[in-house]
Amino acid sequence: MPTWLWKWLATHVEVGCCESAADLEFYVLWGAALALLAVLTALVWALTRLLRKLFRKTDAEQGISFVLTPEQLAAVLKGGSIADHSTLVVMPGQYPELEQFIGEWFHEDWDEEGKSIEGVAREYKRVTDPLQVSQACLEMDAFVKKYGPASDIAFAQLWQSFDLAGLGYTIPAFFEELKRILNS
Repeated sequence: MPTWLWKWLATHVEVGCCESAADLEFYVLWGAALALLAVLTALVWALTRLLRKLFRKTDAEQGISFVLTPEQLAAVLKGGSIADHSTLVVMPGQYPELEQFIGEWFHEDWDEEGKSIEGVAREYKRVTDPLQVSQACLEMDAFVKKYGPASDIAFAQLWQSFDLAGLGYTIPAFFEELKRILNS
């Protein structure tokens, strides 16, 4: 226990015997520990609120979250920026029709069944309600608009089993091709 605290206790608190002094020391130490815990909790809470404001101000409105490495966090706190798109995290459920279309129709075995992109898109259009097809096309536009140059990373996060790289498409080009087929 700090000396200053003992001095304060000696001048302000009358202790009758050694056992009472030990009890008093025990309660003072526990009180100090709880006060320290409360202060640390408040600091962590305040830092969390500050970081949420810094990183989610515009990103939360867009549904984008970032996972930062300790080095990236240090850079941001020093006034730097994050240019690495590998920290992008895409939350499922933002594009329900598009997720259903890509997830169910372009699964990992889609090309082994002898189907082409055009064949899959035409079959989807044939068996799906026209409003759902239209919604999927709108969601394609929204996806590309939202993620821009990071569309390939966002796409890979949502549909890991479907690899467009081997087909020679960028994500915007692939979506344009699908919309052309679906709108014909």
